[in-house]
Amino acid sequence: MRLGLLGCDEDALRLAQAAQRLGHQVVAAVDVQTCAAELASRFPQLRFYAGWEEYLGGVVDAAIVTRSSEPEQESALRAYVQEGLPLLLVHPACEMIFALELEMIRRDTGCVLVSCCPNLESEASFAIRQTAELPEELGAIDQIVIERQARDTSRAAILKSLASDIAWVVATFGEITSISATGPAATADDFSRLTVQMKTRAGQAIRWDLLRGDRSLEVTFLAEHDRPRWQLRAALTDADAEYALAELQKAIDGEPATFTWNEAAHALEASEAVLISLRRQRLIALRENEISEESTFKAMMATGGCLLLLATMGIAVVMVVWGVFIPNRADSWIGRNWPLGLLAVLAAFLGMQLLRLVFRSEAKPAEKLEK
Repeated sequence: MRLGLLGCDEDALRLAQAAQRLGHQVVAAVDVQTCAAELASRFPQLRFYAGWEEYLGGVVDAAIVTRSSEPEQESALRAYVQEGLPLLLVHPACEMIFALELEMIRRDTGCVLVSCCPNLESEASFAIRQTAELPEELGAIDQIVIERQARDTSRAAILKSLASDIAWVVATFGEITSISATGPAATADDFSRLTVQMKTRAGQAIRWDLLRGDRSLEVTFLAEHDRPRWQLRAALTDADAEYALAELQKAIDGEPATFTWNEAAHALEASEAVLISLRRQRLIALRENEISEESTFKAMMATGGCLLLLATMGIAVVMVVWGVFIPNRADSWIGRNWPLGLLAVLAAFLGMQLLRLVFRSEAKPAEKLEK
């Protein structure tokens, strides 16, 4: 398989090296200035492209994507997903709202989108999942505690680590329904005092704590009869990279990915909710339904209906005032026919409801998996 690199960081470089070990070719690179010299030495056949606007369709069979500050990234990724180019995206690869946009495009085009983050296939993750599903020997599980130790507690570093850990939580325990955070201000440079509380749809209470120390990640179950503890990988490893590439190949072959792009988008939403919680200092409830074009349309029409109702009430009040205080204008053309104008606006709004017929019916679960 011919692979391209769209952006470059430590994780993307590890994925490229793993791809080379597995017999794939890394043949194209965009926006890789920070590691261009190392890439050139490791991949002699690599061709460098000027910017994100350079289209790689036909040059590569799939691409590895990492988050970039370049403004052209979103338009380029949008074009690749519309064309159906398989993408392996290092989590967090983009903002939540753009991830949802890519998900809606993916449903139409069938493009393969696979998210890469640590610990998805580790033995510890499997044991944790099994213990959470069948905790008879432990008794009631009061709380699941995730402790991340780090020396670099800068805002950017901790938010990236937290996003990766939240993605693991979603993959392991399922959807997060609410999240709250305490500690630093949302705009602080140092996040060393950050604590995050999460609640999953299955009812698990999860606490994420940040501690100063050597880079590590531990998970502890605070249960009735025991407190088992597991050690997870604190960063992307070669094993994680090889697993992600295997997931990409599996998805290209038509099999469903273990960690879907919609789940990755939900994890991004939960990560962004941390900053909202810090800013508002309260619990943040997360969305309960999957985002689709039809649900977005319904939300827009509901908002439009409320605005229209307020507008019609306002117009009615204005016309009553017109008739009371300006009686000589009440018999004018506007004074006689303004109710017909309101009726026409309401009829147009109700007619717009027929637009929902242009949307396809929701795919069945089996069909979604096939995509």
